[in-house]
Amino acid sequence: MGKLLMVATFMVTKHPESAVPLLVYPVLILISLACKYKKRLTLAAKTGDGEGDTLGWLIHADHAHKLVTAYKRRCFVVSKFEEVLRNQRKLAMDLKTFNFWNNQLIPWITLMVIGFYMSFFGQNVVAGTLSLGSFLATINIYKDLGDRFGKVQSTIEAMICTIEPLTGLTGVFNLETEVQIRSQFAREREDYIVK
Repeated sequence: MGKLLMVATFMVTKHPESAVPLLVYPVLILISLACKYKKRLTLAAKTGDGEGDTLGWLIHADHAHKLVTAYKRRCFVVSKFEEVLRNQRKLAMDLKTFNFWNNQLIPWITLMVIGFYMSFFGQNVVAGTLSLGSFLATINIYKDLGDRFGKVQSTIEAMICTIEPLTGLTGVFNLETEVQIRSQFAREREDYIVK
């Protein structure tokens, strides 16, 4: 955030009109995250369920090894396990594909911002109202700005991926417990035995 503030300060003081991307990046990142939030969580949950199914089949095959061997059902178990692995791979690849296309947002924004800047301010360099050094430095700043916002986006996405499991865990921790009821029964039994 400190580096982003320094870049923003430089851009606003040197070329106020070239500071427009400082607003474009956060707005597009927030819109993208809001639109894809539920799909990301759904894909992550399905991938987690697929990994759980695979682990369940692996444990089941390990515990039933003697039974499978005795009834000569190895081929059946192997084919079922292959099917479970294929399903898990499909879910994992769906999540990876989704993440890949999400990670393309910032580079495309950076490319478009640099392209617009070159097309609109390149003529100022030719006219002599903008120095070549300032023009090239601003392009480099836009590239650096894109890299910084890419890190911000990945941090926000990582936080979002941890929010859903944490909310579920918090809900489970705050459910009513049986400890008070069971301790009351234990006291009543103890009183009955002692008397």
